[in-house]
Formats: sequence, C-alpha cells, structure tokens
Amino acid sequence: MRALAAAIVITFALAPAAMAQPASQDKKLAKKLIAQGDALYARGEYKAALDKYRAAYEAYDSPKIFYTMAATEEKLGQDLEALYHYQQLLADAGAELSEDLRKEVELKIGALHSRNAIVVFMVEPQGAQILIDSTESELAEAGEPVVLLPGVHDVVITKQGFKTVEKTLDLKPGDRPVERIELAPAQPRVAGKGGKGGKGGKGGKGGKGGKGGERPTEPGRPSSGRGVLVAGVVGTSLLAGGTVVLGLMALSKHGVYVDGTKPMQERLDARDQGKSFALVADILLAGAVVTGGFTTYWYFAVWKPRAAARERGPGAPAGAALQAVSPWVSDDGAGVLFSGRF
Repeated sequence: MRALAAAIVITFALAPAAMAQPASQDKKLAKKLIAQGDALYARGEYKAALDKYRAAYEAYDSPKIFYTMAATEEKLGQDLEALYHYQQLLADAGAELSEDLRKEVELKIGALHSRNAIVVFMVEPQGAQILIDSTESELAEAGEPVVLLPGVHDVVITKQGFKTVEKTLDLKPGDRPVERIELAPAQPRVAGKGGKGGKGGKGGKGGKGGKGGERPTEPGRPSSGRGVLVAGVVGTSLLAGGTVVLGLMALSKHGVYVDGTKPMQERLDARDQGKSFALVADILLAGAVVTGGFTTYWYFAVWKPRAAARERGPGAPAGAALQAVSPWVSDDGAGVLFSGRF
C-alpha cells in the first residue's frame, strides 16, 4: 500500500480543517474539553481525545493546544500532522513557552524528522509543476524541503514545452535525497523532406520536388473509392448474416408454437418471440437489400469507372457506366434493377 504523501516542510502552509473554523474564544469551554481529552488520552482512546483537543482549539484558539494535539497524533501514527502542530507551536506560542518545553518540542521534531524522509527537488528550468502521488506540491515547486512518509511515492514533473518526467521514490526513514532534474525540451514535429525534382530533357526544366510530408498525386486521376466499396460489402454481409440467424431463430420458435405436445403458455411465449425475431429479420433483410443495392451501384457507377480511368490515364474516353438504379417490389419478392453500359 502506497504511503500517504503530504507536503510538510519546515514552514508549513496548510492547517487542518478544524483550524479553519472561526474561534469562539470560550476559554472555559476549551478547558473543559481539554480535561475530557486528557481523560480519554489516559485510557488510550487517542482518536476520541484528538477530537476533544480540536474542539477545544475551535472554542479558544490558543497555540498551546497544539502540543496536546501533536502528542495525540504521534500516538495515532500521524507523524506528518504531529510535525505540523509541533512546528506551529514553536511559531505561534512565542514567549509563552518555557525553555524546557521549547527544547522538548525541538527534540520531538528531530525525532519525527528521523522517522520520515525529507526530499528537496531542484528542477531546471524553474516554474515546473510537481505532483507527488497525484497531489500538487507548491512547496516542492519552490525548492523547499518536503517531508514525506517512508514508502513508495510517484512524482510527475511537467512544464509546457518540455518533456514530462516521471519518477518513483522509494524512501526510507531518515532519507534526505536531493532530486536534481533537468527537463529536456519537447521535440517539435518536423515535416519530411520533399523529393528532388527530376532533370528535364532538352529545352525543358526538371520538375520541382514535392512538399515535405505530402504525397504527390497525379493530376486527372480520381481516388478509387475502394473504402466505400469495402464498407458496403462488409455491411451487406453482416446484415445478411443477421437476417439468416434471426430467421432460423424465428423458425425454431414457430416449431415450438405448432407443437401440440408443448404446454400452452410455452407455445404462446414461443409465438411472441418468433414474431419478434421475424420482425427484426425483416428489418435486417431490408437493410441488406438497400446496402447491397448501394454497393452494387457504387461498384458499377463509381468504383469501376474510376479504376478504368486510372488505368487509361487522363483524357481517355469513358468505359462502362451505370445509367440508372431502380428498386422493384412485387408480391413474390423485391430487388434492384440496374441499367447502363458495362
């Protein structure tokens, strides 16, 4: 399980959610909540005790409460949160702390540092975005030391116009790595070079080379339209195949319906299902006829003349051509009539 990453540095910038609440400055209530928290702490109920200490800070925002909060967070294994509150205690309490208490807090901070890792990112050029475990770290981006829990952390460094760098850090307690990273410029796309023009005969100039990245085409030769033809054939085949499958399913249900040995409810269900299969089969059949007719039209009226024109070259007389396509429907069936010169 990947360790939780948090950007905690010598000067912290993020307070917990409880600290964001407006303080009511009720000192009496704060003392009562702290006493309740101390009782819970003595019984080993650290989570409940921490909730009481946070509530006490909301009631009366004395920085001295940070000490009890940090000590409880250490018991809960929340090293980064404890480190934050010890740092806040030193920064905010000022002259209110005794010399002995200050030294004790400094020792606790040193112990927390030794149990965790401190990483410094030195990225060139400056201004890159640094994500640690998918969370942006403004402190890392500013080149400040970042305290991280031991474990594996994913780091992604990005900057517009430069290649993205991805790294995996496997940190151990007490590690103090300095990550020096130099971003390489992104390679711009370069168009391919044009071919050289052929030398002209006497009195004529050689042709110019084609433009980079472009495929030269011959004037007067239309595209073959093969993609449309292939799509039409595939579509017609799929629709026809679906028609056959659903038709067979409909026939199977009809066999159940006319079987007098089957229960009446099963026969009725088979009849309804058979009708549904037959309806879908009819729709697919109509689609196959339309698609097949269009594909045939495209073959004779578009693809074949174009292919012949490409073979003959520009200016040659036209060959086969389709003049008309007419669908027909009768009581016995349906189809498509084609007329023209082939």
